[in-house]
Amino acid sequence: MSLQTQYPNAIWFDSAHTGTESGTFLEPYSSSINTAVNASTETAPVVIIKAGTHTLENGAAHLGNTYTSYAGGVTVIGDGDVTLESGASALDGYAFLYSATNVTYTFKNIKFLNNSTGAGGVSRGFMGKDSTFNLVLENCSYRVNSTSPQRGTFFGGTVTAKNCDFDSYSLFVHASTYLLDASTVNLENCTLYNVKNSFGGTISGMADQTWILDPTVNATIKNTIFYAAGSTNTTSGLANSAFSLIAFENCCVYSPDSFLDDFTASEDSGTPVLADPQFVDSANGDRRLRPSSPCINAGA
Repeated sequence: MSLQTQYPNAIWFDSAHTGTESGTFLEPYSSSINTAVNASTETAPVVIIKAGTHTLENGAAHLGNTYTSYAGGVTVIGDGDVTLESGASALDGYAFLYSATNVTYTFKNIKFLNNSTGAGGVSRGFMGKDSTFNLVLENCSYRVNSTSPQRGTFFGGTVTAKNCDFDSYSLFVHASTYLLDASTVNLENCTLYNVKNSFGGTISGMADQTWILDPTVNATIKNTIFYAAGSTNTTSGLANSAFSLIAFENCCVYSPDSFLDDFTASEDSGTPVLADPQFVDSANGDRRLRPSSPCINAGA
């Protein structure tokens, strides 16, 4: 069933479209996704993005942040191969959402590419201002494609991700902080991949520090792969040894450079894999597993 049939009341968006911009399948909006959401008369608006790469120069404003009138939340779905790419100029360095409150945002089938270098060169992903923000990701990917330090992919609120791939490349400090600052995180069947080559230095008094999970994060993580490679890491770890807040089940944790080795099998309530997951071509973003991977059929 096509998305057009499945969601007959959806508002359509295509950044390449020029025309009357009625928001229909044939005449989608091109100004912003936020415009499309606000055009909906539904209590739970659905925006469908046409296939292609859509550059959002100021992604945080482009998507919108606070929708108190939409009790059912906002859903954004990619129709086919869809990439949302933030430009270099982003609101305080936030690529896609900034200080979002009072909303559940659900993204499905979307590739997020963060090119932002705002706020003194610091790149950020999604920010929820407080516990009223909920972010749901299904079949999505997120990649930082810049040489700026990354101060966190997610800030605050509740983050739920299923069948997602997160990828962070950076040449500076704090490169692999994916989940930060009192978030509540639920991950299932995800991959968190990081390559870090640090120049050293400090951010907020922390010298060359790398976290994949901040110590304040409460998390439930199932059937998820953590892969981290890097160098010159003076303080680093999967959760900075704060495992009491995190429930792991059937996860794979591997670091060829041994900076995830504060994680042990005892942290996982299921059957963990502490070995190379054997991606097909991780350097080029292909996170499929080779037939010989120890992760195949290892989860519940």
